[in-house]
Amino acid sequence: MPFLLFIFLLNSIIFAQVPGIVADYESFLDDINATIESIIPEISNFEVQKTAVNAEFPKPKDEFESTQDYEQRVKDFEKNRAAKITALEKDFKAKTKNSMERLTKAITGKEDWQPNWEGSLKNDAGIEEYRARIEKFESQSVIMRGRISQITMKLSKLNLERKDLEKLENSFLAKNTLYLSRLERAGELMEDYILQEQAKILSTEKYKPQMALGAYDPDEELFDVSVNDVENTKVPFVFSGKAKIPPIEARETNRETTNFAASVDYINLPLATGQGVFYPGAKKVRLYYKDKEVPVQGSLGHIDWMVSLPGYHEWKVFADSLLSGTLVPKNLGPSHAMSTAGMKIPSGVSSSSSSDGSFVSVRTVMRILASSLAAASVGTALYFDSDVVSKGEKASDLYVEAYKHRNDFSYTEKYYAYQRSMDDVKKSENFRNGAYIFAAGFTAAGILTFVF
Repeated sequence: MPFLLFIFLLNSIIFAQVPGIVADYESFLDDINATIESIIPEISNFEVQKTAVNAEFPKPKDEFESTQDYEQRVKDFEKNRAAKITALEKDFKAKTKNSMERLTKAITGKEDWQPNWEGSLKNDAGIEEYRARIEKFESQSVIMRGRISQITMKLSKLNLERKDLEKLENSFLAKNTLYLSRLERAGELMEDYILQEQAKILSTEKYKPQMALGAYDPDEELFDVSVNDVENTKVPFVFSGKAKIPPIEARETNRETTNFAASVDYINLPLATGQGVFYPGAKKVRLYYKDKEVPVQGSLGHIDWMVSLPGYHEWKVFADSLLSGTLVPKNLGPSHAMSTAGMKIPSGVSSSSSSDGSFVSVRTVMRILASSLAAASVGTALYFDSDVVSKGEKASDLYVEAYKHRNDFSYTEKYYAYQRSMDDVKKSENFRNGAYIFAAGFTAAGILTFVF
């Protein structure tokens, strides 16, 4: 067994070092980029040699050379020049043949490479982790758009015939569109996972909140009842309604709640306030008499003291949508991001315009895409610019707070809070700077579509 384990690890290390082994879309792009990079030096070398050949000229005619001999010599020189260039082209194609075939096969092939999900599509975490994954997908999308743009520009430098270049660009565009759509849908999947978590029904333990029994209807066997716990530090609630209790048990209660208990079903939607984190989204109150649940009907009211809390009204709108069933999770699974169902993937684009003038060339598509990405990058940069300011102000406040307690035991904790806040500022600065760089790159790419 140790020997087999050693062989397995050795093979893993060896294959990890072999270039061109594709496991996901990111490594597919790595492979494409490496292949193009291996061709570009050969193109440069070919162009230098071709320029050198074209720079050669026959010696001028002297006084001892006849016109006929001179013209024949020039003709032979041009024929020899053409032969040299043909030989250079043949040598260039021979050197790049394998790489070009590999590149064409990779880009036009039918392989469907998934993004490197790294297990991030699993429904196995909490709300904060799902939100972190959404941020990761969004930042990955921004980074990869820039990378894809760079590779697309390199493709245009491969000295391909126009029809061959159009074919590669169209296939590459289709694959990239699918990849970016999957990242977007992965974000949608995380949003649904969050909604699934928020819509979960949790329950308190049975306990004794404030209760009161009112009038009893012996014909309907219903007690008027009110149950509330507005001061509860986790699940405050107010309920009024009726409880169905047979006459014998109703009589023995003597309108006292000694043998009653209650529990509350509530949604997993917290309301974070300066006073703590509450779960006021009660869905159902369960009433027990001598540990036996009794049927109840009635309504849950709002908690008066919570109405004025910051964020309560926004929370209430969302909570009411969940409680009423207006907003329900789609219960999506990983296939929502992994499959191609419902995705619009660009097909091959013709290299000539149609008779009705409706043809949109890949250049136009790339121009529109570059312009859109530039605008999106600028918007992202402005967002993070504002984020830097707000987080910087927060960091300043935390620094002042830490400084005030520099002689207290709490100083270390407050100073660490300040350092974490500064890390957030630097992260936003990096995102902002990256977005501005991508905006410039996309703008340049858009301009190049007019030039070439």
